[in-house]
Amino acid sequence: MHTLDKIYTAHYSNNLLNIVSKDIVKQYKGLLPDLRSITLFLPNQLSQSILREAIIEAVANQGYDAIFPPEIITLRQWARNKYEINKPVLSQYARELILVDAIKQQPDLFSGANPWAVASELLSLFDSMALNGIEHIQFNNYYKGENQDISHALLHESDLVKVLWQAWQVQIVDENYLDPNHAYADALKNINTSKKDIFYCVGLDQLSKLECDFLNKTAKQSDLLFFSYAANSEFSNRADIWLKKYLNSDTQCNFIQSKTNNPYSSLLDEVFIDNSLSIKQRAEAFAKIHADPLPNRLSIYKSNHFEQHIQAIDLQIRIWINENKKNIGVVTNDRKLVRRLRAVLEHADITVNDAAGWALSTTSAAVVIEWWLQLAEERYPAKQLLALVNSPFFPVANTELHERAVNYFEKEIILAFNLHNGIHRFRKAIEKAQAKDNFTEAKIFDYLTDLLDKIEASSQLITKLHGSKSYPLHRNIT
Repeated sequence: MHTLDKIYTAHYSNNLLNIVSKDIVKQYKGLLPDLRSITLFLPNQLSQSILREAIIEAVANQGYDAIFPPEIITLRQWARNKYEINKPVLSQYARELILVDAIKQQPDLFSGANPWAVASELLSLFDSMALNGIEHIQFNNYYKGENQDISHALLHESDLVKVLWQAWQVQIVDENYLDPNHAYADALKNINTSKKDIFYCVGLDQLSKLECDFLNKTAKQSDLLFFSYAANSEFSNRADIWLKKYLNSDTQCNFIQSKTNNPYSSLLDEVFIDNSLSIKQRAEAFAKIHADPLPNRLSIYKSNHFEQHIQAIDLQIRIWINENKKNIGVVTNDRKLVRRLRAVLEHADITVNDAAGWALSTTSAAVVIEWWLQLAEERYPAKQLLALVNSPFFPVANTELHERAVNYFEKEIILAFNLHNGIHRFRKAIEKAQAKDNFTEAKIFDYLTDLLDKIEASSQLITKLHGSKSYPLHRNIT
Protein backbone atom coordinates (compact mmCIF):
# COMPACT_ATOMS: atom_id res chain seq x y z
CA MET A 1 0.00 0.00 0.00
CA HIS A 2 1.30 3.43 -0.94
CA THR A 3 1.84 5.59 2.13
CA LEU A 4 1.62 9.33 2.50
CA ASP A 5 5.17 9.44 3.83
CA LYS A 6 6.12 13.03 3.06
CA ILE A 7 4.63 14.77 6.07
CA TYR A 8 6.47 17.49 7.96
CA THR A 9 5.40 19.19 11.17
CA ALA A 10 7.23 22.34 12.19
CA HIS A 11 7.34 24.04 15.55
CA TYR A 12 5.21 27.17 15.87
CA SER A 13 8.29 29.38 16.21
CA ASN A 14 9.34 28.45 12.67
CA ASN A 15 8.00 30.21 9.57
CA LEU A 16 6.09 27.45 7.83
CA LEU A 17 5.67 29.45 4.60
CA ASN A 18 9.44 29.98 4.31
CA ILE A 19 10.03 26.27 4.99
CA VAL A 20 7.61 25.34 2.21
CA SER A 21 9.06 27.81 -0.31
CA LYS A 22 12.61 26.53 0.33
CA ASP A 23 11.43 22.93 0.05
CA ILE A 24 9.88 23.64 -3.35
CA VAL A 25 13.18 25.00 -4.66
CA LYS A 26 15.10 22.10 -3.15
CA GLN A 27 12.78 19.26 -4.21
CA TYR A 28 11.86 20.58 -7.65
CA LYS A 29 14.84 22.65 -8.70
CA GLY A 30 14.78 20.89 -12.06
CA LEU A 31 11.42 22.47 -12.88
CA LEU A 32 12.65 26.05 -12.53
CA PRO A 33 11.60 28.53 -13.75
CA ASP A 34 8.30 26.79 -14.58
CA LEU A 35 6.44 25.80 -11.39
CA ARG A 36 2.96 25.58 -12.92
CA SER A 37 2.69 21.85 -12.21
CA ILE A 38 2.78 22.63 -8.45
CA THR A 39 -0.39 23.43 -6.50
CA LEU A 40 -0.29 24.67 -2.91
CA PHE A 41 -3.36 24.23 -0.69
CA LEU A 42 -3.85 26.78 2.10
CA PRO A 43 -6.64 26.77 4.73
CA ASN A 44 -7.69 30.24 3.55
CA GLN A 45 -6.50 33.00 1.22
CA LEU A 46 -5.14 35.35 3.90
CA SER A 47 -1.55 34.01 3.59
CA GLN A 48 -1.66 33.67 -0.18
CA SER A 49 0.33 36.81 -1.03
CA ILE A 50 2.91 36.16 1.73
CA LEU A 51 3.55 32.63 0.46
CA ARG A 52 3.83 33.88 -3.10
CA GLU A 53 6.45 36.44 -2.05
CA ALA A 54 8.38 33.76 -0.10
CA ILE A 55 8.47 31.51 -3.19
CA ILE A 56 9.63 34.36 -5.44
CA GLU A 57 12.40 35.20 -2.97
CA ALA A 58 13.52 31.55 -2.72
CA VAL A 59 13.58 31.25 -6.51
CA ALA A 60 15.46 34.54 -6.86
CA ASN A 61 18.17 33.13 -4.58
CA GLN A 62 18.68 30.44 -7.22
CA GLY A 63 19.41 33.10 -9.87
CA TYR A 64 16.00 33.37 -11.55
CA ASP A 65 14.57 36.83 -12.10
CA ALA A 66 11.14 35.59 -13.20
CA ILE A 67 9.13 32.39 -12.92
CA PHE A 68 5.87 30.78 -13.94
CA PRO A 69 4.40 30.63 -10.42
CA PRO A 70 2.59 27.68 -8.83
CA GLU A 71 -1.11 27.83 -8.10
CA ILE A 72 -1.86 28.92 -4.52
CA ILE A 73 -5.45 28.17 -3.56
CA THR A 74 -7.73 26.57 -0.98
CA LEU A 75 -8.62 22.92 -1.44
CA ARG A 76 -12.32 23.80 -1.67
CA GLN A 77 -11.82 26.41 -4.39
CA TRP A 78 -9.46 24.14 -6.34
CA ALA A 79 -12.00 21.28 -6.26
CA ARG A 80 -14.75 23.62 -7.41
CA ASN A 81 -12.63 24.79 -10.35
CA LYS A 82 -11.73 21.22 -11.36
CA TYR A 83 -15.18 19.67 -11.05
CA GLU A 84 -17.92 20.68 -13.46
CA ILE A 85 -21.29 21.43 -11.84
CA ASN A 86 -24.44 21.52 -13.96
CA LYS A 87 -26.77 23.00 -11.35
CA PRO A 88 -26.84 26.44 -9.67
CA VAL A 89 -25.08 26.30 -6.31
CA LEU A 90 -26.77 27.88 -3.31
CA SER A 91 -25.13 30.77 -1.53
CA GLN A 92 -24.69 30.66 2.25
CA TYR A 93 -27.58 33.11 2.73
CA ALA A 94 -29.90 31.06 0.53
CA ARG A 95 -29.03 27.86 2.42
CA GLU A 96 -29.94 29.51 5.70
CA LEU A 97 -33.19 30.93 4.34
CA ILE A 98 -34.29 27.53 3.02
CA LEU A 99 -33.57 25.89 6.37
CA VAL A 100 -35.39 28.64 8.30
CA ASP A 101 -38.37 28.06 6.04
CA ALA A 102 -38.20 24.31 6.78
CA ILE A 103 -38.01 25.00 10.54
CA LYS A 104 -41.06 27.28 10.39
CA GLN A 105 -43.00 24.49 8.69
CA GLN A 106 -42.29 22.25 11.72
CA PRO A 107 -43.50 24.47 14.61
CA ASP A 108 -43.80 21.53 17.00
CA LEU A 109 -40.11 20.63 16.79
CA PHE A 110 -38.57 23.88 18.08
CA SER A 111 -41.45 25.81 19.59
CA GLY A 112 -40.36 29.15 20.98
CA ALA A 113 -36.80 28.85 19.65
CA ASN A 114 -35.22 31.44 17.39
CA PRO A 115 -35.34 29.80 13.93
CA TRP A 116 -32.28 31.72 12.73
CA ALA A 117 -30.15 30.53 15.64
CA VAL A 118 -31.38 26.97 15.18
CA ALA A 119 -30.69 27.15 11.44
CA SER A 120 -27.14 28.40 12.00
CA GLU A 121 -26.33 25.53 14.36
CA LEU A 122 -28.02 22.92 12.19
CA LEU A 123 -26.16 24.07 9.07
CA SER A 124 -22.86 23.47 10.87
CA LEU A 125 -24.06 19.96 11.71
CA PHE A 126 -25.29 19.29 8.17
CA ASP A 127 -21.98 20.51 6.72
CA SER A 128 -20.08 18.19 9.02
CA MET A 129 -22.35 15.33 7.98
CA ALA A 130 -21.82 16.00 4.28
CA LEU A 131 -18.03 16.27 4.52
CA ASN A 132 -17.70 13.19 6.70
CA GLY A 133 -19.86 10.96 4.54
CA ILE A 134 -22.79 10.70 6.96
CA GLU A 135 -26.22 10.47 5.35
CA HIS A 136 -28.35 10.46 8.53
CA ILE A 137 -27.84 10.45 12.25
CA GLN A 138 -28.35 7.38 14.43
CA PHE A 139 -27.35 7.45 18.07
CA ASN A 140 -29.22 4.40 19.29
CA ASN A 141 -26.33 2.02 18.61
CA TYR A 142 -23.95 4.09 20.71
CA TYR A 143 -25.54 3.21 24.03
CA LYS A 144 -26.37 -0.23 25.35
CA GLY A 145 -27.54 -1.82 28.58
CA GLU A 146 -27.57 0.59 31.50
CA ASN A 147 -27.42 3.66 29.24
CA GLN A 148 -30.82 3.06 27.65
CA ASP A 149 -32.30 6.30 29.05
CA ILE A 150 -29.53 8.36 27.47
CA SER A 151 -29.95 6.43 24.25
CA HIS A 152 -33.68 7.19 24.02
CA ALA A 153 -33.07 10.90 24.67
CA LEU A 154 -30.42 11.13 22.00
CA LEU A 155 -32.49 9.10 19.57
CA HIS A 156 -35.36 11.57 19.98
CA GLU A 157 -33.04 14.51 19.26
CA SER A 158 -31.58 12.72 16.25
CA ASP A 159 -35.07 12.13 14.87
CA LEU A 160 -35.82 15.86 15.11
CA VAL A 161 -32.64 16.72 13.26
CA LYS A 162 -33.28 14.03 10.67
CA VAL A 163 -36.75 15.42 9.91
CA LEU A 164 -35.33 18.89 9.28
CA TRP A 165 -32.38 17.54 7.32
CA GLN A 166 -34.74 15.62 5.01
CA ALA A 167 -37.07 18.62 4.61
CA TRP A 168 -34.10 20.83 3.80
CA GLN A 169 -32.77 18.35 1.22
CA VAL A 170 -36.20 17.90 -0.40
CA GLN A 171 -36.67 21.65 -0.84
CA ILE A 172 -33.19 22.06 -2.37
CA VAL A 173 -33.83 19.20 -4.82
CA ASP A 174 -37.34 20.42 -5.69
CA GLU A 175 -36.00 23.82 -6.67
CA ASN A 176 -33.16 22.25 -8.68
CA TYR A 177 -30.37 23.74 -6.60
CA LEU A 178 -27.20 22.13 -5.31
CA ASP A 179 -25.84 22.56 -1.80
CA PRO A 180 -22.21 23.80 -1.95
CA ASN A 181 -20.95 21.22 0.55
CA HIS A 182 -22.53 18.35 -1.34
CA ALA A 183 -20.98 19.72 -4.53
CA TYR A 184 -17.62 19.86 -2.76
CA ALA A 185 -18.05 16.32 -1.45
CA ASP A 186 -18.88 15.05 -4.95
CA ALA A 187 -15.81 16.80 -6.32
CA LEU A 188 -13.52 15.21 -3.71
CA LYS A 189 -14.90 11.77 -4.55
CA ASN A 190 -14.60 12.11 -8.31
CA ILE A 191 -11.50 14.23 -9.06
CA ASN A 192 -8.41 12.27 -10.12
CA THR A 193 -4.91 13.67 -10.51
CA SER A 194 -1.97 12.59 -12.66
CA LYS A 195 1.66 11.64 -12.03
CA LYS A 196 2.91 15.02 -13.26
CA ASP A 197 0.87 16.90 -10.62
CA ILE A 198 2.60 18.07 -7.44
CA PHE A 199 0.66 19.13 -4.35
CA TYR A 200 1.69 20.86 -1.12
CA CYS A 201 -0.74 20.96 1.80
CA VAL A 202 0.24 23.86 4.05
CA GLY A 203 -1.30 24.24 7.51
CA LEU A 204 -4.43 22.19 6.82
CA ASP A 205 -5.24 21.37 10.44
CA GLN A 206 -9.01 21.02 10.17
CA LEU A 207 -9.70 18.24 7.68
CA SER A 208 -12.87 16.23 7.24
CA LYS A 209 -12.96 12.51 6.46
CA LEU A 210 -13.70 13.10 2.76
CA GLU A 211 -10.84 15.60 2.50
CA CYS A 212 -8.46 13.10 4.11
CA ASP A 213 -9.71 10.36 1.80
CA PHE A 214 -9.01 12.64 -1.15
CA LEU A 215 -5.47 13.38 0.06
CA ASN A 216 -4.78 9.68 0.56
CA LYS A 217 -6.04 8.97 -2.96
CA THR A 218 -4.03 11.85 -4.40
CA ALA A 219 -0.85 10.57 -2.71
CA LYS A 220 -1.21 7.35 -4.73
CA GLN A 221 -1.59 9.24 -8.01
CA SER A 222 0.72 12.26 -7.61
CA ASP A 223 3.46 13.78 -5.47
CA LEU A 224 1.90 15.14 -2.29
CA LEU A 225 3.73 16.77 0.61
CA PHE A 226 2.03 17.75 3.85
CA PHE A 227 3.28 20.57 6.10
CA SER A 228 1.69 21.48 9.43
CA TYR A 229 2.49 23.11 12.76
CA ALA A 230 3.04 21.27 16.06
CA ALA A 231 4.51 22.01 19.46
CA ASN A 232 7.67 20.29 20.74
CA SER A 233 5.78 18.64 23.57
CA GLU A 234 2.88 17.37 21.47
CA PHE A 235 4.63 16.28 18.28
CA SER A 236 4.49 12.53 18.83
CA ASN A 237 0.91 12.73 20.07
CA ARG A 238 -0.15 14.87 17.12
CA ALA A 239 1.52 12.63 14.56
CA ASP A 240 0.18 9.37 16.03
CA ILE A 241 -3.36 10.47 16.85
CA TRP A 242 -4.21 13.21 14.37
CA LEU A 243 -2.16 12.80 11.20
CA LYS A 244 -2.02 9.02 11.26
CA LYS A 245 -5.66 8.64 12.26
CA TYR A 246 -7.01 10.75 9.43
CA LEU A 247 -4.39 10.36 6.74
CA ASN A 248 -2.64 7.00 7.00
CA SER A 249 -1.74 4.73 9.88
CA ASP A 250 1.63 3.88 8.27
CA THR A 251 2.68 7.48 7.75
CA GLN A 252 6.21 8.44 8.75
CA CYS A 253 6.41 12.01 10.02
CA ASN A 254 9.38 14.36 10.17
CA PHE A 255 9.45 17.09 12.80
CA ILE A 256 11.25 20.40 12.28
CA GLN A 257 12.05 21.51 15.80
CA SER A 258 12.24 25.00 17.20
CA LYS A 259 15.39 26.84 16.17
CA THR A 260 16.08 27.73 19.78
CA ASN A 261 14.77 26.47 23.06
CA ASN A 262 13.82 29.74 24.77
CA PRO A 263 10.88 31.14 26.73
CA TYR A 264 9.23 32.35 23.52
CA SER A 265 9.16 28.89 21.90
CA SER A 266 7.96 27.43 25.20
CA LEU A 267 5.20 30.04 25.30
CA LEU A 268 3.99 28.97 21.86
CA ASP A 269 3.92 25.38 23.08
CA GLU A 270 1.67 26.41 25.96
CA VAL A 271 -0.61 28.54 23.79
CA PHE A 272 -1.33 25.86 21.20
CA ILE A 273 -1.12 22.64 23.19
CA ASP A 274 -4.39 20.81 23.71
CA ASN A 275 -5.04 19.98 27.36
CA SER A 276 -7.73 20.39 29.98
CA LEU A 277 -6.35 23.56 31.58
CA SER A 278 -7.83 26.96 30.77
CA ILE A 279 -5.70 29.66 29.16
CA LYS A 280 -5.60 31.51 32.51
CA GLN A 281 -4.35 28.43 34.37
CA ARG A 282 -1.70 27.77 31.72
CA ALA A 283 -0.57 31.40 31.85
CA GLU A 284 -0.21 31.32 35.63
CA ALA A 285 1.71 28.04 35.56
CA PHE A 286 3.96 29.33 32.78
CA ALA A 287 4.75 32.58 34.65
CA LYS A 288 6.02 30.62 37.67
CA ILE A 289 8.65 28.86 35.55
CA HIS A 290 9.67 31.27 32.78
CA ALA A 291 10.70 34.89 32.55
CA ASP A 292 8.78 37.33 30.35
CA PRO A 293 8.84 35.63 26.91
CA LEU A 294 7.61 38.66 24.98
CA PRO A 295 9.98 41.57 25.61
CA ASN A 296 9.57 44.14 22.83
CA ARG A 297 6.94 41.89 21.23
CA LEU A 298 3.78 42.74 23.16
CA SER A 299 2.61 46.00 24.67
CA ILE A 300 -0.70 47.19 26.10
CA TYR A 301 -2.23 50.61 25.53
CA LYS A 302 -5.24 51.82 27.49
CA SER A 303 -7.45 54.34 25.69
CA ASN A 304 -10.15 56.49 27.25
CA HIS A 305 -12.60 56.57 24.33
CA PHE A 306 -13.27 55.17 20.88
CA GLU A 307 -11.53 57.86 18.80
CA GLN A 308 -8.44 57.73 21.00
CA HIS A 309 -8.34 53.98 20.40
CA ILE A 310 -8.46 54.57 16.62
CA GLN A 311 -5.79 57.25 16.78
CA ALA A 312 -3.45 55.00 18.77
CA ILE A 313 -3.75 52.18 16.22
CA ASP A 314 -3.37 54.61 13.33
CA LEU A 315 -0.22 56.12 14.87
CA GLN A 316 1.36 52.72 15.56
CA ILE A 317 0.70 51.56 11.99
CA ARG A 318 2.31 54.73 10.61
CA ILE A 319 5.36 54.17 12.84
CA TRP A 320 5.73 50.60 11.57
CA ILE A 321 5.36 51.71 7.95
CA ASN A 322 8.02 54.36 8.52
CA GLU A 323 10.25 51.56 9.86
CA ASN A 324 9.68 49.73 6.54
CA LYS A 325 7.61 46.96 8.11
CA LYS A 326 5.33 45.44 5.51
CA ASN A 327 3.30 42.66 7.13
CA ILE A 328 0.99 44.56 9.48
CA GLY A 329 -2.28 43.07 10.70
CA VAL A 330 -5.15 44.33 12.83
CA VAL A 331 -7.12 41.62 14.65
CA THR A 332 -10.48 42.57 16.19
CA ASN A 333 -14.10 41.44 16.27
CA ASP A 334 -15.37 45.04 16.45
CA ARG A 335 -16.68 45.87 12.97
CA LYS A 336 -17.35 49.51 13.90
CA LEU A 337 -13.70 49.90 14.90
CA VAL A 338 -12.51 48.30 11.67
CA ARG A 339 -14.60 50.55 9.45
CA ARG A 340 -13.56 53.72 11.28
CA LEU A 341 -9.90 52.68 11.25
CA ARG A 342 -10.11 51.88 7.58
CA ALA A 343 -11.51 55.34 6.86
CA VAL A 344 -8.69 57.02 8.80
CA LEU A 345 -5.95 54.94 7.13
CA GLU A 346 -7.32 55.29 3.60
CA HIS A 347 -7.62 59.04 4.11
CA ALA A 348 -3.83 58.93 4.59
CA ASP A 349 -3.42 56.78 1.43
CA ILE A 350 -2.69 53.63 3.45
CA THR A 351 -4.40 50.71 1.71
CA VAL A 352 -6.22 48.19 3.89
CA ASN A 353 -6.80 44.63 2.71
CA ASP A 354 -9.83 43.64 4.74
CA ALA A 355 -10.37 40.26 3.07
CA ALA A 356 -12.63 38.86 5.78
CA GLY A 357 -14.79 41.89 6.49
CA TRP A 358 -16.92 44.68 5.12
CA ALA A 359 -15.78 47.40 2.81
CA LEU A 360 -15.87 50.95 4.14
CA SER A 361 -18.83 51.75 1.86
CA THR A 362 -21.08 48.95 3.17
CA THR A 363 -23.52 51.22 4.97
CA SER A 364 -23.77 53.67 2.06
CA ALA A 365 -24.39 50.82 -0.36
CA ALA A 366 -27.10 49.41 1.92
CA VAL A 367 -28.87 52.78 1.88
CA VAL A 368 -28.79 52.81 -1.93
CA ILE A 369 -30.36 49.36 -2.03
CA GLU A 370 -33.05 50.60 0.34
CA TRP A 371 -33.80 53.49 -2.05
CA TRP A 372 -34.04 51.03 -4.93
CA LEU A 373 -36.49 48.85 -2.98
CA GLN A 374 -38.61 51.92 -2.18
CA LEU A 375 -39.03 52.60 -5.89
CA ALA A 376 -41.21 49.50 -6.21
CA GLU A 377 -42.87 49.81 -2.82
CA GLU A 378 -43.91 53.48 -3.16
CA ARG A 379 -44.49 53.82 -6.92
CA TYR A 380 -41.16 55.47 -7.75
CA PRO A 381 -41.04 58.39 -5.30
CA ALA A 382 -39.14 61.37 -6.71
CA LYS A 383 -36.97 61.84 -3.62
CA GLN A 384 -35.64 58.27 -3.65
CA LEU A 385 -35.28 58.28 -7.44
CA LEU A 386 -33.09 61.38 -7.34
CA ALA A 387 -31.06 59.99 -4.45
CA LEU A 388 -30.47 56.77 -6.39
CA VAL A 389 -29.30 58.38 -9.65
CA ASN A 390 -27.07 60.81 -7.73
CA SER A 391 -25.43 58.00 -5.77
CA PRO A 392 -21.77 57.17 -6.52
CA PHE A 393 -22.85 53.51 -6.72
CA PHE A 394 -25.14 54.17 -9.69
CA PRO A 395 -23.46 52.94 -12.90
CA VAL A 396 -22.75 55.82 -15.29
CA ALA A 397 -20.98 55.66 -18.66
CA ASN A 398 -20.86 59.42 -19.37
CA THR A 399 -20.53 61.34 -16.10
CA GLU A 400 -20.86 64.82 -17.64
CA LEU A 401 -24.03 63.95 -19.59
CA HIS A 402 -25.51 62.12 -16.59
CA GLU A 403 -25.01 65.09 -14.26
CA ARG A 404 -26.55 67.54 -16.76
CA ALA A 405 -29.54 65.27 -17.41
CA VAL A 406 -30.22 64.59 -13.73
CA ASN A 407 -29.94 68.30 -12.89
CA TYR A 408 -32.48 69.10 -15.63
CA PHE A 409 -34.72 66.26 -14.44
CA GLU A 410 -34.79 67.63 -10.91
CA LYS A 411 -35.36 71.31 -11.74
CA GLU A 412 -37.39 71.28 -14.96
CA ILE A 413 -39.37 68.07 -14.51
CA ILE A 414 -39.89 67.20 -10.84
CA LEU A 415 -39.95 70.72 -9.38
CA ALA A 416 -41.49 72.50 -12.38
CA PHE A 417 -44.35 69.99 -12.71
CA ASN A 418 -44.60 69.42 -8.91
CA LEU A 419 -44.30 65.66 -9.21
CA HIS A 420 -43.98 63.40 -6.17
CA ASN A 421 -44.05 59.89 -7.64
CA GLY A 422 -45.11 57.79 -10.64
CA ILE A 423 -42.73 56.81 -13.41
CA HIS A 424 -45.41 57.33 -16.07
CA ARG A 425 -45.93 60.88 -14.81
CA PHE A 426 -42.19 61.50 -15.15
CA ARG A 427 -42.25 60.28 -18.77
CA LYS A 428 -45.23 62.45 -19.71
CA ALA A 429 -43.61 65.49 -18.08
CA ILE A 430 -40.39 64.86 -20.06
CA GLU A 431 -42.45 64.73 -23.31
CA LYS A 432 -44.23 68.00 -22.44
CA ALA A 433 -40.96 69.73 -21.50
CA GLN A 434 -39.29 68.59 -24.73
CA ALA A 435 -42.22 69.93 -26.81
CA LYS A 436 -41.95 73.38 -25.19
CA ASP A 437 -38.18 73.65 -24.68
CA ASN A 438 -36.30 74.68 -27.82
CA PHE A 439 -33.01 75.37 -26.09
CA THR A 440 -32.13 72.11 -24.34
CA GLU A 441 -30.28 69.49 -26.39
CA ALA A 442 -32.33 66.50 -27.57
CA LYS A 443 -29.76 64.09 -26.10
CA ILE A 444 -30.73 65.25 -22.59
CA PHE A 445 -34.32 64.10 -23.13
CA ASP A 446 -33.19 60.88 -24.81
CA TYR A 447 -30.89 60.16 -21.90
CA LEU A 448 -33.64 60.75 -19.32
CA THR A 449 -36.09 58.49 -21.19
CA ASP A 450 -33.49 55.73 -21.41
CA LEU A 451 -32.59 56.23 -17.73
CA LEU A 452 -36.20 55.76 -16.61
CA ASP A 453 -36.51 52.64 -18.79
CA LYS A 454 -33.44 51.07 -17.18
CA ILE A 455 -34.60 51.88 -13.66
CA GLU A 456 -38.05 50.43 -14.32
CA ALA A 457 -36.55 47.28 -15.85
CA SER A 458 -34.24 46.79 -12.87
CA SER A 459 -37.19 47.03 -10.49
CA GLN A 460 -39.58 44.68 -12.29
CA LEU A 461 -38.67 41.60 -10.24
CA ILE A 462 -38.98 43.54 -6.99
CA THR A 463 -42.36 44.89 -8.15
CA LYS A 464 -43.53 41.33 -8.82
CA LEU A 465 -42.37 40.17 -5.40
CA HIS A 466 -43.99 43.15 -3.71
CA GLY A 467 -47.34 42.22 -5.23
CA SER A 468 -47.11 38.53 -4.29
CA LYS A 469 -48.39 37.08 -1.06
CA SER A 470 -45.60 34.52 -0.74
CA TYR A 471 -42.30 34.05 -2.52
CA PRO A 472 -39.14 32.23 -1.27
CA LEU A 473 -36.61 34.90 -0.32
CA HIS A 474 -33.63 32.68 -1.15
CA ARG A 475 -34.42 32.96 -4.88
CA ASN A 476 -33.34 36.58 -4.75
CA ILE A 477 -30.20 35.73 -2.75
CA THR A 478 -28.98 33.21 -5.32
